[in-house]
Amino acid sequence: MKRDSAKTACPIEQAVLLFKSRYGDRSLVLGFSGGMDSTVLLHGLTQQGLRPTVVHVHHGLQAVADDWVIHVQQQAQFYGLVCHVERVSLAEVTRRGMEDRARTARYHALWQQVPEQGVLLTAHHQRDQAETLLLRLMRGTGVKGLGAMSSEQTQTLNRLLCRPLLAVPYDDILVYAQQHQLTWVEDPSNQQAIALRNQLRNYVLPTLRQLQPALEYKLAQTAQHCQEAHQLLTEMAQEDWQKLERSACSWSLLDWRALSWPRARQALAYALSLRNESPTAAQWQQIQQQCYQPISEQAHPQIRLAQHHLLLADDRGFCVPFEWLIRPNESCWELNNHIQTIDWLPWISLQLGVAHGSVNIRMLPRQGGERLLVNGQLRSLKSWLQKAHIPHWKMALWPVIYNEQGQLLGWPGMPSHWWQATLISCRYQVMH
Repeated sequence: MKRDSAKTACPIEQAVLLFKSRYGDRSLVLGFSGGMDSTVLLHGLTQQGLRPTVVHVHHGLQAVADDWVIHVQQQAQFYGLVCHVERVSLAEVTRRGMEDRARTARYHALWQQVPEQGVLLTAHHQRDQAETLLLRLMRGTGVKGLGAMSSEQTQTLNRLLCRPLLAVPYDDILVYAQQHQLTWVEDPSNQQAIALRNQLRNYVLPTLRQLQPALEYKLAQTAQHCQEAHQLLTEMAQEDWQKLERSACSWSLLDWRALSWPRARQALAYALSLRNESPTAAQWQQIQQQCYQPISEQAHPQIRLAQHHLLLADDRGFCVPFEWLIRPNESCWELNNHIQTIDWLPWISLQLGVAHGSVNIRMLPRQGGERLLVNGQLRSLKSWLQKAHIPHWKMALWPVIYNEQGQLLGWPGMPSHWWQATLISCRYQVMH
C-alpha cells in the first residue's frame, strides 16, 4: 500500500519550497535571532539552495546578548553566508513598553539591510499567530486586528515581508530542529511572566490546549477568516468612498449619512487610512455624535485627529491637515505689471498685478465686517463668501487686500469691477 506523500512531507520543506517558487530569485534577508524558530528557517532555506543575508539585531537587553552575537556569526560562517549585526540602544521604559520599542527598533534595523525589491524573512509560526490573535482580542481590536499577522506584506520600494512558517505548528518546528540536530540559543525572558505575551504563552495557552488540542490551528484559522473579511470590507469601503468623494479632501455629507453607520464608518476609515489616520474608539464616538447633527451657520462640528481636522460645512465633510487652518500673519507686497503668484495658504494661491507702475499692498486674513462701496452700494465680504458657497473654515482665513494707507482694495474672487484703486488683476486657485 502506497503512503500518501502529501501527508508525510515535511511541513518546513513544503513551506520553504513554496516560498522559493515565488520569491527565490529575489534578494533575501533573514531576521536571525539565533533562537530555534529562525534557526530552523535558516536551515530550511539553505537546504533548498537559498542563500539569504543573515541580520541579527543586538538590543543589549540580556546579559548573554554578546554570546548570541558569537553564535549567530558562527552559524552564518557555517553556511557560508554574509552576516550583519545591527546594534540598537533603547531608552529606559517599563518592561512592556520596552517590548514594543525593541520590536520597532528591530524592524527598523532589519529593513536597513533589505534592498529595493528585496524580501525580509522572519520565522513566525502558528503559535506566534495564535498568541497575536489573543493579544489583539484582549485589546478589543476589530476585524483588521484579529487578522493578526499576514504571511506576506508589501512594503516601500517594492520590498516584501514574508513569514514562510506562519502556518507551521510549533511542534513540527521543534521536531525538525531535533531531527537535524540543530543548535540554538534560548532567551531567558521568554520564561518571565512580565510581558503579556509571555503570560499567554506560558499559562493561558497550555490551559486552553487542554480544552481544545487543536487550539492554535483553530485560532490561526480565525485569523485567516478575519484577514479575508477585512479585505472584503476594504474593497467595499473603497467603492463607497469613490461614490462619496467630491475632491481630494472632501466628501458628500448627504450621501455619507444615507449609509448605515457601520458602512459609513468603514468608508471614512478607508479614506482616513490613506492619510495615515486611525481614529480611536473615543474619536469614532465623537464623529458619530457630531456628524449627524444639523449644521447651522453657528454650529460647525470640528474633530481633531492625530494630523488632521474633520470639518463639516453645509453638505460636505472635509479632512484637512492642521497647517491648512493656521491663521497667516499680515504680509506686504509690491505689485507691478508682472503677474505675481502668492501662496497664501496650502489650499489657496493668488495671481496679482497692476496695469502700470507699482503699488504696495498689505494682505490679511478676514477680520470680519469688511465692506466695499461699489457704485453707491455696499458690498460685504461675508455676503460674497456665503453666496460663493465658501466653507466656513475657509471663510475665516480668506485673504483681504489693503493699500499702505489701510484702504480696503478687495478680495480674491469678487467681480473685477468691484476692485478699488489701481488693482486690475486678481485671480486665485483653491484646492477644494
